[in-house]
Amino acid sequence: MKKTCVLALVAVLAIGMVAGPAFGADRDNRFALGGRISYLLLTDYTDKNDPNFETEFGGAALFEIDGAWYVNSMFSMEMGLGYDKVSVDGKDKTTGAKQSVGDITQIPLTLTGRLHYPGESFAPYIGFGCGYYFNNFDLDNALQATLPAGTSQDIDNSFGWHLGVGMDYFFDDNWALNVDYKYVWNETDVKETTAAGTTKDKVEMNGSVIGLGFKYLF
Repeated sequence: MKKTCVLALVAVLAIGMVAGPAFGADRDNRFALGGRISYLLLTDYTDKNDPNFETEFGGAALFEIDGAWYVNSMFSMEMGLGYDKVSVDGKDKTTGAKQSVGDITQIPLTLTGRLHYPGESFAPYIGFGCGYYFNNFDLDNALQATLPAGTSQDIDNSFGWHLGVGMDYFFDDNWALNVDYKYVWNETDVKETTAAGTTKDKVEMNGSVIGLGFKYLF
């Protein structure tokens, strides 16, 4: 599924590059507001301290509101604020047994610089940026009931990087449709507190974000 989406996006970008500028685009020093809904798929993570244990992340919808500044037709800056909730399972790689662990809620605040091909209708781009992720973890109730009294788990906020490609399709001077793919590098600490004290484990939350959105230019 992920490979199909990426190939489709590459095909759309190729069409946009071939189409080229139809007439002179004037997007110098313009601002835009919009929204995007994406599919977030994090890469499963194997615990470095226990190679037989794997954390499996479920796919999730990522909802975003975005603001962009088009410096000119070739470069823009975009800031986004999002929300997603990812289910987390634990898997014993030896026995294949799975256990629901809980849910991670993320509120990512991202900043992306985008270099555009200056087309009028089709404007493909490559982008690179960073993000700060406000993370919260809710332990599964059934799992909580099996743990010793007073046991809790928490997750730290994190900082990440992303690299991607996308395309703006402009219907007119103001309205645009956006297709976007990003790969995100993100690592954080998960803390478990028991009567014996607190332990930490680093968890990678790298993954792909494939989205569709719209924007209005002022």
